[in-house]
Amino acid sequence: MAEGGDTAPGIDPNSHIDAFFSIAAEAVRSENKFLAEHLAACDRDGFYCDYHQGVQFLFETTLVYLIFRGLLAADFVRRQQCEARWEESYPHSVEKKVDLLLRPRGSLPADYIECKIWKHEYAEDLKADIYKMSELPPEHRRFLLTLWWESGDGADNLQWLTNNLNVKVAHYRCFPTGWRNRHKQIESRNSVLALLELSSPAR
Repeated sequence: MAEGGDTAPGIDPNSHIDAFFSIAAEAVRSENKFLAEHLAACDRDGFYCDYHQGVQFLFETTLVYLIFRGLLAADFVRRQQCEARWEESYPHSVEKKVDLLLRPRGSLPADYIECKIWKHEYAEDLKADIYKMSELPPEHRRFLLTLWWESGDGADNLQWLTNNLNVKVAHYRCFPTGWRNRHKQIESRNSVLALLELSSPAR
């Protein structure tokens, strides 16, 4: 497992997957910082007093857009010689779409990435995307890019995901965010963004 928000052992630090995660993490961190600063300023004047102060209320489609925009801004395609595509069809079904697809130039197979905000205790939402990707041909790498919030550093939940979802942690990063508790007070929590690679088809 990766530690300290860095790269897991055995993964080439110069690969397009590593560059992708670095850009994705910065896109989410920057958006969280922007929202936190502006919502906190409004809160001081009595506005948005029931809002979290960070990326907690983003929809998954918004998360994917932020990352896609970050890839374009970082010139990911030309630097990595890897095309990033948004809402691309699965090869076995034109109706099913993957959130992000990375297609390296040359003969390498494409990488499929589903983005998911983890909200349910037993990760049923994540399992649904794992099942969706299980139908891909085995030459394709399959990833879940998962975002959630907690009071810790993410290590326990990453271990749970590894043990229960047949995934390995490629990368993760955590950064502070403002969480509104049931008393409408802001608490300091962490947003955790993890890139999980499916180890084998899960059905």
